[in-house]
Amino acid sequence: MNAKTKQIVRAVVVVLVILAAVGIDQLTKFLAFHFLPTEEDYFSLIPGWLGFSHVENDAIAFGIGSGNRPFMIGVMIVTAVFIVGIPALIFTVFKGNMPAQIALGVIEGGAIGNFIDRLFVKNTAGVAVVRDFVDLSRFGFANCNIADFCITIGAAVLLFIIFFIGPTALIPLTKAWREEAKRREAEKEGAKALAAQSVESTEEQVIAATSEEEPQPEETAQEASPEEEPQPEETAQDESPEEELRPDAQDAGQEEQEEPHADA
Repeated sequence: MNAKTKQIVRAVVVVLVILAAVGIDQLTKFLAFHFLPTEEDYFSLIPGWLGFSHVENDAIAFGIGSGNRPFMIGVMIVTAVFIVGIPALIFTVFKGNMPAQIALGVIEGGAIGNFIDRLFVKNTAGVAVVRDFVDLSRFGFANCNIADFCITIGAAVLLFIIFFIGPTALIPLTKAWREEAKRREAEKEGAKALAAQSVESTEEQVIAATSEEEPQPEETAQEASPEEEPQPEETAQDESPEEELRPDAQDAGQEEQEEPHADA
C-alpha cells in the first residue's frame, strides 16, 4: 500500500468515525426525548447512581450564558470555527498519526452533534437549546449527552496520544518509539546539513561565474590600441615619393621645350 492509498484509507476511517459519533448522538437524543417527553419524566438506569432525564440546555457548561443571546451567538461562531479547524489539524499537523486522527474525529463528531441542536432545536420560548438526558448529578456533574462525552473523552485521549503515543510524542512510552524518534531527528539534521552545503556550493558557483564574466579594462585597452592609433610615420613615407616626383616632371617639361629652339 503506497502513501497515497494510506492517506485515502485514513481519511475514510476518520469520516466514518465522525458520522458514527454524530449519528449515535442524534439517535440517543431522539430516543431519550421521545420516551421522556417532559422534564418531570425520569428513568433510573442504576438507582442512586445513573439515570436518564429530559433537560433543555440553553447555555454551555455549568449554566454559563443562560438567557444571554449575544453570548450564545458568539459561542456558536466559535463552535463553527472549531468544526472547520479540526479537519485541517487532522490532515496537516496529525497527518501521519492515525490514533490522533481518530481522537480528533470523535471530537469533531461531538461538536457537530451539539451544533445541530443549537441550529434546529428550540424550546417552547423559541430559544435554541441542546438536548441533555444523561443524569450525572451523583458524580457532581450536570446533565449531558453523547456529544459531550465524545468531546471530553476525545480531548483526553488526544492529549494522552500527543504526550505518550508514537515516535512523534513528546515523551514516547516504548523504547522502539524513542529509537525511531532519534532516527528521525538524525535524518532531519542530516537533511539540514546537506541543504546548507548545497546553498554554499551554489553561492560559490555564482561568485565564480560572476568573476569570469567581468571585463578586464587594461587588456581591452591594449588590444584596441594597435587598431585605433594612427601611424603618422608610415603615412608620411607613403606620401613623400609623390611629392618628390613633381619637380622632376617640371624639369623634363622645360627640356622638351628647349630642344625645338635648338633645332631651329
